[in-house]
Amino acid sequence: MIEFKTKLLTTKRFKDSLNRYNGLDLIVINRVVELLRKAEADSNLWHFNEEKLKDESFGEIKAFKTAVTSGDRLIYVVEKQTLILVDVGTHDVMDQYAKTSKKTKLEDLKSATEPEIWFKKIIQKVMLQKSGIIKNLDNRTPQQVDVSSILKEEKNGEEFRFKYLEELDDKWVHFLDEEQSKISNEIFDLVSQPSESMSINFILGGPGTGKTVVLLNLANKLEKSGRSISFQLSKPVFKYLNTGPTKIPGVNFGPGPGVVVLIDDPIDSDHLSDLIRKARSAKANSIVIALDPLQWHEKSMPENFEKIFTNYNAKIYPLINCYRQSKGVAEKSMEITRKLFASNSRFILEEKQQVERDNLAPFINLSLGMQFVDNSGRYKIYTKEIENSVEYEINRFRERDFIWVHTNPIVFVYEENFSDKTKKLIQSKARGINRLDINLSKYQDIRGVEFQELFLFASKNYWDSVTSGKKGLGSAEWEKITCLHTILSRPKDGLCIFIESIV
Repeated sequence: MIEFKTKLLTTKRFKDSLNRYNGLDLIVINRVVELLRKAEADSNLWHFNEEKLKDESFGEIKAFKTAVTSGDRLIYVVEKQTLILVDVGTHDVMDQYAKTSKKTKLEDLKSATEPEIWFKKIIQKVMLQKSGIIKNLDNRTPQQVDVSSILKEEKNGEEFRFKYLEELDDKWVHFLDEEQSKISNEIFDLVSQPSESMSINFILGGPGTGKTVVLLNLANKLEKSGRSISFQLSKPVFKYLNTGPTKIPGVNFGPGPGVVVLIDDPIDSDHLSDLIRKARSAKANSIVIALDPLQWHEKSMPENFEKIFTNYNAKIYPLINCYRQSKGVAEKSMEITRKLFASNSRFILEEKQQVERDNLAPFINLSLGMQFVDNSGRYKIYTKEIENSVEYEINRFRERDFIWVHTNPIVFVYEENFSDKTKKLIQSKARGINRLDINLSKYQDIRGVEFQELFLFASKNYWDSVTSGKKGLGSAEWEKITCLHTILSRPKDGLCIFIESIV
């Protein structure tokens, strides 16, 4: 348990606003952790550099504002060594608080109490998880990060997950944990009734947190209750979900009057905006969107997401627990993802690089701030004797204690500059394995799909380019790097990376 010199309090106003915030509490908590870290570093002077709210009505009240996302603000007050959270919400929250009478402000501050237990617990978890990572994100001087050193740290355990026997058959496709089931029930209660205005709801979370399966659960419950639904999902995800024991209702039917529209993992913000416009025009009842925004690779992703979220007054339901990827694999893939976003940029100017990092930070924290229920998993990287290494790993995979039969248990991903000669040799050695082979540029074909294991084959030139960090990247270069977030998060308990050096 981390002990703070700074006392943290919350007002009733803040608690009420956080409840109305509907799911962005993890993003808020990440920002609070940053404030606490600053306060711990210099308990007397830290707030002098913060942005103060200026209004005569404040009097002696030291009120400050800070960005939670690009469109939302957290209002807090500093009293000696006490940090009081007083309000959170859209950009208008600053004016609303400023217009509140001084008497009301003082009464609200006097009534401040310690945060609720769940809030304090997550603060503690985030502090433990992000210590050392937040420091890198907040560093005002861009640094080149050598990711290659991280990649060499292997998870050598041969233990694979047996904890969830549902994975052995097709029922796993429908498996929900308590967190996922609760969100499914909450959204069902909201969208199952006719409404005069169309509601929009986001299910947000990192890879493997069960966003798509929550949508599938919703689709089945809505169909059973007699509601009309349109379930928008990609062909690969449809193929994967279709391995389950029941038929998927409403697949790509399109919106209509009173229809509940379920949208799984829209490809980008333009695609999502187009789907929302069509649903509104068709007078749909509500929309539920499952999304990991970090898998949008457009230049203005943070701004575009915030615009959609704000314009439609959407609600957000976050998923934190990850059942579908073991900790031994997921922690490594997330660590690589964090470093890739920290060391690469689409901008050359230092100021713009910092703005980019600041805008991406809430989405990185949201997508990668997961908890894991399975500690097994295996991560290996090979940079020498690739042919022998591949043969060893293929033979090991063939001898696994259990291998899925309801869908492809393994995927081979080839970076385009990986030699054709070695690729053909690999495929000959893997003959007979129920696998999927794709090129790295076709990563969208496995977006939203899961596998027991993934083998990534890359040339040394590509890997050196990715891991050394580059600035001023074009859109295509940026996507080729950041798509690794999608690729490395597909395997559940086994990840092998093979780096080929062509002489």
